[in-house]
Amino acid sequence: MNGVDIKTIILGVISSALFAGIMYVLNKLRIFEPFAYRKAKKRIKSAGIVTFYAQRSTFTKDAGTIGCYVSKAKKEINYIGFWLSNGLQHQDLVETIVKQVNNGVIFNFCIISPESPLIEYYADFLGETKEDIIAQIHLSLNTLKSLKDSLQKDRQKQLKILVHDKLITTTFWIFDSNEKKSMIQLDHKVYRLPRHYTYGFQIKKTYFNNGFYENLKKSYMNIIGTAKEIVT
Repeated sequence: MNGVDIKTIILGVISSALFAGIMYVLNKLRIFEPFAYRKAKKRIKSAGIVTFYAQRSTFTKDAGTIGCYVSKAKKEINYIGFWLSNGLQHQDLVETIVKQVNNGVIFNFCIISPESPLIEYYADFLGETKEDIIAQIHLSLNTLKSLKDSLQKDRQKQLKILVHDKLITTTFWIFDSNEKKSMIQLDHKVYRLPRHYTYGFQIKKTYFNNGFYENLKKSYMNIIGTAKEIVT
C-alpha cells in the first residue's frame, strides 16, 4: 500500500468522524431534526388532526359561518361548552338548526348550568362578572327553548337542552359520532382574553391508531351523560 492510499484512508476516517460529530452537535442543539419533524407529522396524521387555527377568525374563513358549519352534519350534533352565546345570536345558526331538524338531524346542546357552583370560576377565567355570565346563560337557554317550541311537535324530541356543572376550558362539537366521517372540533379558551383569540383543532375519525379521537369523544360525552335535561 503506497503513501497516497494511506493518506486517502486517513482522510476518509477523519471526514466520517467529523461529519458524525457535527450531526451529533446539531441534533443536540435541535438545529437539524429532519427525522423528528417527520415523526411529528406522522403523529399528527395518525391522531386525525386535519385543521389547526390560532384564532377563531381563521376558522371562520375556512369553514364559513357557524350555520354553514352545522349544515355539514348528516345524523347528529353534540355541543358541550359554555353557553354558545356567539352562535345563537346569529340568525343563520337558528335557521340552519330548524332546517337540519326537519332533515332528521338530532341536536344535543349542553351548556353551563346557571346554578353551577363554578360560575365564579368561569367569571374569573373569562374576565366577566358573575351576573353577566348568569344573564348570558339564561339568554341562551331561553333562545334554545323558544327554538324548540317553534319546531313541529313530532320534531321537538330531536333537540335536547342540557346543563352541566363541570370544569371545562374548551367548547366541544362532535358531528355524526357513529358515522365513518365523524368530526370533532375542540376550541380552547385563553385566560381572560376575548373569545376572538380562541384556538383549536378539528379531529376526524380514523381507523388507524386514533385513540386521540376516541378519548376526546368518551371524555366529553361523559359530560352529556351526567348533565341535566331542561324540559320545555
